[in-house]
Amino acid sequence: MTIRLLELKRTGLLLLLLLVMVWQIFALVGCERYEQIEVPEQKNDFAGRWSAGSNFFELEADGDVSLEIEGPNESFMIRSGSLRSLEGESICIGVGERQRSDCLPISEAPYSSGDQEVIRVGGVELTRE
Repeated sequence: MTIRLLELKRTGLLLLLLLVMVWQIFALVGCERYEQIEVPEQKNDFAGRWSAGSNFFELEADGDVSLEIEGPNESFMIRSGSLRSLEGESICIGVGERQRSDCLPISEAPYSSGDQEVIRVGGVELTRE
């Protein structure tokens, strides 16, 4: 009777250990985290706060992003995001714990218009503050 009880305890502990190991594997795979990147040196002119009316786009040099854009075709609102990439004609921003990536078109890189600097994000023209 004592030997049977010890075998059951040992089997139960092994099953519990196996269950914990499987749970940890799923937790690690399901919560893959992405690293925030800094604004690439060749894209430093994108950093800063840009706005037009209630629309705004703010990109800090360390890669923190916040924006609210009501474009002609789509609306975007990100209060606290992480820069994932800034290449070509789009910016990708990681959002939330799992860093789901949302990408927005930057149809026009920053340029000068009179005495203002202008950028076009998500189809909306914004000026540097």
